[in-house]
Amino acid sequence: MGITAEIRTALKLRTIGAIDKPAEQRAAERREQQRLAKEQKRRAAGIPTLAEARAARARKQPWVEAGIPRSTWYRRRQREAA
Repeated sequence: MGITAEIRTALKLRTIGAIDKPAEQRAAERREQQRLAKEQKRRAAGIPTLAEARAARARKQPWVEAGIPRSTWYRRRQREAA
């Protein structure tokens, strides 16, 4: 049919392939669009990024900041309480 990717996008065609983009390239672009849409949906739901989640986890682990094992941290807290 001789449809280019630009025309295909403008007309929102899904069943007809473009002559200037191979099927593999269109599939890769579609996967990337879906990945970005899912990520945007997660952010809208309040789910943090991986870096934010790791930072929050580190804040919940004071023994990591102190540079000591977890068992030592709790043992010292137990001694201080007694």
